[in-house]
Amino acid sequence: MNQNIITNLKKIIDLFLVINIFIIISASIFFITSIIFELNNNHKLLSLFQLLWKPLFLPSLILFFTAITIELILKSLNKLHEKN
Repeated sequence: MNQNIITNLKKIIDLFLVINIFIIISASIFFITSIIFELNNNHKLLSLFQLLWKPLFLPSLILFFTAITIELILKSLNKLHEKN
């Protein structure tokens, strides 16, 4: 029973992180597109990007890098535990 809960929790976290990486990819494409539009004197896309930066894109980046850091720490602790 307990293992089943852990497995379901891992699946939910993995799904959340996959959605998060798609948000980051779409944000980078959106940023490049808005820069191109900005060079052509169309300021609306860059303004929209700046509006969405703090509430959407920045938390996604923070979550992404936090997940990577935690994964690296857990892997190094697991390797250390296996050596002992």
